[in-house]
Amino acid sequence: MVVVGDLGKAYFGRALMKFRTVYGLKNAGAVAAVQKQLATLPGDAPKEKRDELQRALIVAEILTDASMTLASSGDTYSLYDYLGNPIPPVKGQIVVPLNGNGYFLRSNGKRGSFAKLLEALRVARIDGLQPLEIQARDLTTRVDKQATFPLVLANVLNRPVTGTLKVTLGELTLEVPADPITLAPYETKTVPVKIAGGKASENNTYPLSVAFDAGKDGTAALTDTMRANVISHRTITVDGKLDDWTDTLPQVVTCTGDGGPNMTEKAWLPFVKFADKAGDGMAVAYLAYDGDNFYFAAKVPDSTPDGGGVRFATRNDDQYYYPEKSYVLNGDKRGEELTWPAGVRRYSYRKNPDLPFGGDAVQIAFNVLPNSKKGLYEYPAGTMPGFMVHKDTDYEYFLHPVGASFGGGTEIWRLLAPGVPRKHFYPRQGKADKDGGPVADGKLAVVQDGSTRIMECALPWSELPDVKAALDAGRSIKFSFRVTDDKGPSYELAAGRSVSKQNALTFHEYWGTHWANELEFVFEK
Repeated sequence: MVVVGDLGKAYFGRALMKFRTVYGLKNAGAVAAVQKQLATLPGDAPKEKRDELQRALIVAEILTDASMTLASSGDTYSLYDYLGNPIPPVKGQIVVPLNGNGYFLRSNGKRGSFAKLLEALRVARIDGLQPLEIQARDLTTRVDKQATFPLVLANVLNRPVTGTLKVTLGELTLEVPADPITLAPYETKTVPVKIAGGKASENNTYPLSVAFDAGKDGTAALTDTMRANVISHRTITVDGKLDDWTDTLPQVVTCTGDGGPNMTEKAWLPFVKFADKAGDGMAVAYLAYDGDNFYFAAKVPDSTPDGGGVRFATRNDDQYYYPEKSYVLNGDKRGEELTWPAGVRRYSYRKNPDLPFGGDAVQIAFNVLPNSKKGLYEYPAGTMPGFMVHKDTDYEYFLHPVGASFGGGTEIWRLLAPGVPRKHFYPRQGKADKDGGPVADGKLAVVQDGSTRIMECALPWSELPDVKAALDAGRSIKFSFRVTDDKGPSYELAAGRSVSKQNALTFHEYWGTHWANELEFVFEK
């Protein structure tokens, strides 16, 4: 039996892990200190400084001073370190360090010895970990509608935990359960928190702070930024002007610590442009619907527009490969002629391909189907839900301007839909019976207004039948968006949120860093 206290050290980072927000009791302070430095780092700070802090955060997150203690049983089973050296019991107990290294528990090979080891592990005591994982789910009504939001508390220990809960949400007045809360071993409990008073935030963002004090079992804490996730009911004219979006709730997304525009400029309002001084690191989105369409708009600071890219519906895939005849350059002169062998398909790239993600664009993603209909196992046997990469997006679209040399205009490209295979969209990738491609009935406007890029689109319900079914049934959906810039950062709505973790299957390109599509939205009546 191999025991690893913190897989994040060997698993490409903590953000990919289930229970990623649970730290060691002695790590939590160091983690919070580094996170604060990153959050307050000026946007023009040297890249070296940011990288230094990111490395410091990784080190601070790795478990230290945590342990798992189980009763010794003579020579029935023994503990060995990651180099294979035996670790003797202490006062009749085997103490397994929980950190980023692997430790080995081995039985003596006699009949029944491994079963005794497994039983000892089931009742072993874990110390030094925060007792709970805390997830905060967004509000699904406007704040002035007596909103309630759920806190999901998950006991990560194999013993009961009792504690008291403290919650603040910006300047709002809350009704929080005052009595101690008890969770059985490994129990998950949802605690409703009611907003009893206060004024709604104009930018629809609310800083959250949660602390669960379990006494001798330690304290679990969470900081997050909450929003009211409401899809407004209204008809939008897709013209890139955004005047139709007044009074819709903005979805503000930022790159933490990247020095985005000053929020006092009211840049979250749809009719207010970003100031010329606005830097990279912020975008605002708006969502709406009517009987015909789902509407989406985004406003992005962009002082370096790329002029648009290829129209993927008419992309010439052969242009990316060497032609039948090519030449070796001798300085600036053409030298030896090279002829591709007859009858052999030309497969060597001569330039990087254009792909339907990246550039000055936006991707939107819908998570609406139950796991049983997603076409992939939710999790492999032997693991728990959410432990591995999982499918959390059912519909995905790429919204982008088309360059003048490719005909100009705009294009909505379907990246994913139920029955459409997940593809990388490199040139000459095989076609499927049901495939990605242009959305002929959709509308998209892209307008560059000074240093502000505006993207506004309408998707007909015929393109989103499962989303429409959820709307008709009064069910919520999950939704996220990704903003990209050819010369700036990319960022996502769910990045860093407590209900999310990094998940490669959320957006294309799927070899990049993405955050799980787990933010719940409700259609406003």
